[in-house]
Amino acid sequence: MNEKVLVLLIGTNPLPNYVVGSYLKENYNKFVLIYSERNDKINQSSTKDYAEKLKEHLDLNNNCVLLPLSDISNPKSIRNDLEIFPKEKIDEVHLNYTGGTKTMVAHVYNFLKEKFGDKFNASYLDARSYKLVYDYNEKDIILKDKIKIDIKTLLSIHLYDKDVSFEIYDTYSYKQKFADSFDNISQEIENAIKGGKGEEFLKWLEDPFRKIFKGPDKILENKGKFKQHIDNLSEHNCLPIIKFNYYTPNFIWDILNAFPEGKRINDGKNLWIPDDSISNTLFSDRIKDTVKFLDGKWFEWYVYNEIRNELLNRGLQEGKHFGISLKARKENSPNFELDICIIMATN
Repeated sequence: MNEKVLVLLIGTNPLPNYVVGSYLKENYNKFVLIYSERNDKINQSSTKDYAEKLKEHLDLNNNCVLLPLSDISNPKSIRNDLEIFPKEKIDEVHLNYTGGTKTMVAHVYNFLKEKFGDKFNASYLDARSYKLVYDYNEKDIILKDKIKIDIKTLLSIHLYDKDVSFEIYDTYSYKQKFADSFDNISQEIENAIKGGKGEEFLKWLEDPFRKIFKGPDKILENKGKFKQHIDNLSEHNCLPIIKFNYYTPNFIWDILNAFPEGKRINDGKNLWIPDDSISNTLFSDRIKDTVKFLDGKWFEWYVYNEIRNELLNRGLQEGKHFGISLKARKENSPNFELDICIIMATN
């Protein structure tokens, strides 16, 4: 059987290749992924890892050839590297040139057109219209609603496949931390925002809340450091403590008192100060989660809770197309985090 070959140029943005490959792969029985290999002499990085991930997630198996280019800025070098292009009897070669550099595109395109003549066709994915645009004959195809991708696959093809985690409504970690009180906390915050007090709440969070709880390192883990921080505020700038104790609005007391008693940063209508008998562990267990939630997690949850039903009504699947508190990492890189992740998918 003669070969029908799909050629993809692999750069550092693999998503267009995934979309095009997913749509076109059923029409081809051979695949060539052209990538740049590492070349320290010219400061060229490798895109081989992206090519391998695409091969895996497009399920191309043994029908796929990875073809490296040693110098993607050198036309002669590119043509020399392309000489190893499959030489079987070929009925069709289709190049999608959405990925890769302009030099790669120009010289791979010309090489394949010269080599295969009328058997050659090409296309690119227009990022603005979501259309697969053909160079010859074929009608443009809108791919926006034809190809689906889930969160984990999207992360993986971008090489963020280490320590991937995200949460959903039922398993949200702060629901576990605050147990039966969580719904009351959420309701009090929602009442405040929808009652027109959101701006006042944000101002209170900035001062006095963060002035008190965003101090020196580890004040949320060490009772002594926290008390020293409070003493310093009392001596040099007592306004945050005065604001907390005497000027906190009643609706904010309602929010603070909605937290479990063992998780409150307040004692009645005063700032809670640990006594000498409490251990660092118990001290941290009481305030750390509450401070983190009030410092920003509450807003993450509020937005997620507001949009969740709409996303479900649009046919998106929670845990597949959207989630909360996403974390992922790729090799030798810092963590990647998103408060809320959504991949739009329509039926």
